[in-house]
Amino acid sequence: MTSTLPNIMITEPEHNHWNQVIPVGKHAAVSQALQRAFGSLDLDDISPITGGMSTALVNKITVHGKHYVLRVEMQVSDLRDPQRQCVCLKAAAAAGIAPSVRYIDTDDAISIVDFIDHTPIGQGFTSQDQLYAALAAKIKATHALPLFPPLVDLMDGLEGLMVHFKSFEMLPPELTSEHFRLFRQVQAVYPRHQSDLVSSHNDLNPGNVLYRDGRIWIIDWEVAFANDRYADLAIANLFFGAAEHGEDVLLRSYFDEELTEYHRARFFLMQQIIFMYYAMIFMHLVADARPEGTAVSTSMDTIRLHEFHAGLRDGLITMTAPESPLIYAKILLNEMLPQMQSARFQEALAIVAAGPH
Repeated sequence: MTSTLPNIMITEPEHNHWNQVIPVGKHAAVSQALQRAFGSLDLDDISPITGGMSTALVNKITVHGKHYVLRVEMQVSDLRDPQRQCVCLKAAAAAGIAPSVRYIDTDDAISIVDFIDHTPIGQGFTSQDQLYAALAAKIKATHALPLFPPLVDLMDGLEGLMVHFKSFEMLPPELTSEHFRLFRQVQAVYPRHQSDLVSSHNDLNPGNVLYRDGRIWIIDWEVAFANDRYADLAIANLFFGAAEHGEDVLLRSYFDEELTEYHRARFFLMQQIIFMYYAMIFMHLVADARPEGTAVSTSMDTIRLHEFHAGLRDGLITMTAPESPLIYAKILLNEMLPQMQSARFQEALAIVAAGPH
């Protein structure tokens, strides 16, 4: 799973000729896509959609006054597999969870879907409880789709990221040793390699959860695959700031009357997994962008998670700023440590170790 955080912007190009916006190597494939989707190569407009962290080339295009999203995957890999993305996107669109698909070609790694002209999701609900209930309903609908293709066991993938992070030697070991010591307890008890997997989006941040006319739409199915059901719930909790009360609404709305202490414990441990996962992802981004031999700040003094997300929402912080990935990774580490030092953590470990009843 890679993160695409919510500061998405649409920028106007200097021209409206798509063949000057799209790389030359993709001209033939995009020509075919436009011809098959619209019967014409003429666009009213094309505007790059920027600000996310995907490697895909994403543009808002306008054809006969209607808006669409043209997505061209630039780096095909196991993670960014057009075949898997196609299965997931089509299933979600057919269920009315994702926008309608107008064209998709897995060989060329190109798709065209409806553009959702959305408003800030927080403005669509009269209360946070209403928002969390709506998010839970959309997550539940996604999980009810025919099972998506597999990719990787979440814990296996995370453990690989943790090993690589330690090899980077970016931070003194004493700054993260307690995080890793406590997290080993999660690794010891959390179920893995399960047969009870669901179709998961795996990146439910506000940039991918859009609101329009009383309805939530989910976009960007790049990292969707069969996964633990608690991952989507914990990711939504992370990015939409459900405090303990909001967490209760989220879980009760998802599990209905069947919510148990085991559900709560699994969710709490998955929350720590997601904190660690995104911290490692962003540490990897820092390592990849850091010139060789360059030191990074070792201070762990940061603002709180909810303050960082508020800054993103208000445009005061952008994830494209060079310092943002490191700051965000540290914020996540700071957020998870007191949770893993709490009595609730030990209770959750014991409940999950005992298994569901």
